[in-house]
Amino acid sequence: MKSILIFFLFVMGIVLQSSGQRVIYMRDADSKLPLPFATAECTEKSWGIYSDSAGKVMIPEPIWQTGTVTFSFVGHASISQGEVLKKDTIYLQKLPNKLDEVIIKNCKEKEKKKLQIRRRNDDYYLGFGAKSVGAIWASFVPNIYNKRGTINAISFGAVSFNKAALATAPVRLRFYEWDSILQVPGEEITHEAIDVIPGKFKWVTIDLSKYHLPISATGIVVGFEMFDAGQQYHYNVVHNMSDGTKKEWEGYGWGIEAIRNVMGFHRTPGGKWNSQATAFDKNKKRVGPAVGLSIEVCKE
Repeated sequence: MKSILIFFLFVMGIVLQSSGQRVIYMRDADSKLPLPFATAECTEKSWGIYSDSAGKVMIPEPIWQTGTVTFSFVGHASISQGEVLKKDTIYLQKLPNKLDEVIIKNCKEKEKKKLQIRRRNDDYYLGFGAKSVGAIWASFVPNIYNKRGTINAISFGAVSFNKAALATAPVRLRFYEWDSILQVPGEEITHEAIDVIPGKFKWVTIDLSKYHLPISATGIVVGFEMFDAGQQYHYNVVHNMSDGTKKEWEGYGWGIEAIRNVMGFHRTPGGKWNSQATAFDKNKKRVGPAVGLSIEVCKE
């Protein structure tokens, strides 16, 4: 039987010897509605947490007193701790859609194209551990047509690496500009939360046309972000290690079909993008999610 190499990422939290907690609620500035799964993170402490369904986060006092916490939600302007020191409810303002800055201009006729980084019959999967809340697996998808346009749909592989895995678990899509100088994900262009549920373990296609996501002539970074949508999506996994020992960990949801030798990245809450997602690859090769994009560009 073909061996399956399962990748998982543990977010190592800071052990804090204090019971003090600062409670903050995050809401949308326009609707005043709670922002579930919004983020509070402190980069200098490598600490991060997601809000609950009421938009509430609980921040340990040692983090609050000695670090700088930033509050954010996809498609909204971030707010730093200094702006909310005396508030228990903060309001995040929606950012304008940047589509007009990069959309096809003076285009009389458009054509549909496909971009894909995928190799069939690969045995590389990226997975999420239950402790990996906030982890993002991402791949750079180059635009081989060198034309700016918009994304109509995304395709990716949802795979099961355990009999208890659930394809009904939600995962959030994040899209970023490509920083061609630093060779890392750049500014985020996602302007609203895009939570996807594959439903089945297969190569799935999801319509994204309503989000009006732009793609530059260089390409785009596609990220899969795990947020903990509930204990019902957790399960235990026993993994056979290369040294013959067994390691048990708690999984979440489903795995993502992945491919070697692509511009793959991962990021944890409070951390920076790391291109060396190779800790469990004995050949030390870079890996990233396998992704297909249906795009629309200007026809010449």
